[in-house]
Amino acid sequence: AYEDSEQVFTNLVGIREARKRGIDSFFSTTRHNLWSLVQTVGAIRTEAFLRLDALHTIKKKELERHLNGRLVDVSVLAHTNMVINATEAFSQAYLVDGEIGGELWTPVDSTYGPALRAYADRRGYLDLYLINTDGEIVFNVAQRSDLGECLLDEPLADSSLSKCFTKALAKPAIADFAPYG
Repeated sequence: AYEDSEQVFTNLVGIREARKRGIDSFFSTTRHNLWSLVQTVGAIRTEAFLRLDALHTIKKKELERHLNGRLVDVSVLAHTNMVINATEAFSQAYLVDGEIGGELWTPVDSTYGPALRAYADRRGYLDLYLINTDGEIVFNVAQRSDLGECLLDEPLADSSLSKCFTKALAKPAIADFAPYG
């Protein structure tokens, strides 16, 4: 019976060792798989950031190209005889009438307004402003509440539009949109 017990014990030790090797192999494989997973996630993350950076660069160039195009539009439009004459006529009418929509201002709007509105529409602009050198908004396509206001006076003096106007006195300018008024 002693030999049988020894045989059983030897068999049990063998089974235990086999199970231990199986468990060790399982953990080793799992450790390797986790390491591979971590490496894969890292590579995917790096690739995602590289693509995001490339997309950022492309979008930045597109936006710069778009803004430069708008700046060219402003520069060209500001030097056309029609805009120069319209600004002068609207300013004079506003000065004499003392208001927007007055007796002299309305015929000037009938003369120049349609062409300015058509230009803004063709170019996809929501609005187009004519501002005289005194900072008075003498025309805008949308005829917003700031029409007839002076950009140098409150409440518009600290607005983005006022800051853009000040820069534009020296050269054509574009500014970020910000609520005002």
